[in-house]
Amino acid sequence: MKKRPYCPHWGDDGDRICHLKTDGIYLPLPEHVIEFCTTPHYSECNIFQTRFSVQDSRDTMALLSDQTADKRRQYPRITDRFQIMISRHDTSGSRLEVLDSEAYTLDYSMGGICFTCKEPLAINDLIIFNFLDDFILPDFSGVGEVKWNRPTDTHHQKSGYEVGMAFVAAAPGTV
Repeated sequence: MKKRPYCPHWGDDGDRICHLKTDGIYLPLPEHVIEFCTTPHYSECNIFQTRFSVQDSRDTMALLSDQTADKRRQYPRITDRFQIMISRHDTSGSRLEVLDSEAYTLDYSMGGICFTCKEPLAINDLIIFNFLDDFILPDFSGVGEVKWNRPTDTHHQKSGYEVGMAFVAAAPGTV
């Protein structure tokens, strides 16, 4: 799958909102969208630069780049936004409850997924994830372990959480 050549925080899912803005909803002008949001030059955007320091911006670009090897990561990250459903399950693998049916990926790799979620998830919790129809493999699902979470800085509708999840081997019948 080819990396998206534009800002991973751009709301291209129909809302056309910049998800980096921290003090309200930001609907960039069409000229701004053409120059920054939908191009590889998004790190030059004033909103992007305000949100991240210059060093953070470089670090973020390195993490998002296909060609830059991040020494902390075993697998390259793919920055893309897909809708996923997050559920809790019991020890037998039966689904107990849907935690968020409108979560979205920020990036993913062979090792795990970084996604947005409405509620915080407990570290080390095992959860079921289901990609929906917009993913390259519709209905792809599996089990992951929550490694970290932090509040997002956006005020787009309700604030939520960014969650890091590592894939784990699924027990029979868990997905």
